[in-house]
Formats: sequence, C-alpha cells, structure tokens
Amino acid sequence: MPRILTLRLKHRWWQEIQSGRKTVELRLRTEYWQKRLVGQQYDEIQLWPGYPPKTATHLLLRRKWTGVVERTITHEEFGPSPVDVFEIDVSGEIDAAK
Repeated sequence: MPRILTLRLKHRWWQEIQSGRKTVELRLRTEYWQKRLVGQQYDEIQLWPGYPPKTATHLLLRRKWTGVVERTITHEEFGPSPVDVFEIDVSGEIDAAK
C-alpha cells in the first residue's frame, strides 16, 4: 500500500502551488509535524484546498516526495518574528494517469 502524506492548505496557497509559483509547503516545527515528517518516507504527497467533498477529485494535486528540510524563516503566514519550519518540496508533479 502506498504511503501518502496528505496536506490541507488554505485555498490561496493551494492555487499558488497549482500554478507553479509556489514550490515548497511550510509547516511549523512542532512535535506533531516532527513525528510525521522527520525520518519518514512517503510515496507521494496529496495536496487539497481545505476539506472538499470526497467526490471533488479534480482538486487533488499529487506531488513526488523528496524529503523535508528544516529552516528558520520569517513569513507573512507566521507573523513578523522568525519561526522554525519544515519545508516540503512540492515542485515534482506526478502524472495524473498513474
């Protein structure tokens, strides 16, 4: 069975990834995400805009898992102070036919 990392995004960020303008997804470095990302291996990443109905499969973005990088950044989403994040590469598209 394939290992899938499912990420729910604000619609704004989902659109940025869909268009190719955004190539990484960020998650705050918390214990929750530490357990799910560090040392883990996935077959793919599935990105959804929020929690659409299960029938809205046209909204699913599938990406290759290439690992995760830990960084300290300043970003509008997290406020004016630097924060520790996990940076997930979401640039590698998976062919929808697969």
